[in-house]
Amino acid sequence: MSDELEHIPENGFSPFWPVLILVIGFLIWYGVQDFELNSQRSNLQKQLEAAQPTITEAHNIRDHYVALMKDVLQTAQKDSVAAQIVKDAIAAGWIHVQQPAAGAAAAPAPSADTSAPATK
Repeated sequence: MSDELEHIPENGFSPFWPVLILVIGFLIWYGVQDFELNSQRSNLQKQLEAAQPTITEAHNIRDHYVALMKDVLQTAQKDSVAAQIVKDAIAAGWIHVQQPAAGAAAAPAPSADTSAPATK
């Protein structure tokens, strides 16, 4: 049986070289893919680190906006004149408020930028 595996056909063709070339090709391809993946990961990590101050500032602005809207809501609940001003602002679309759950204070909804002109 081992004689059959070691037997080289009469034309001298051996599968060793094509298989070796195929294996080397796969190794090179996987190496290039791995290198590109690590390069992309490194670049994305640098971009995330560069954007971190902007992300933090956006979170702070959102937190200040939520606190401001809660204060406006509390003021409107205490004063009837302020309540009318808040109702008018909500009706005009200047303040976006989500409907509160049963007994909970309303949280501001994300506002769409209505000041920008519409594009066709």
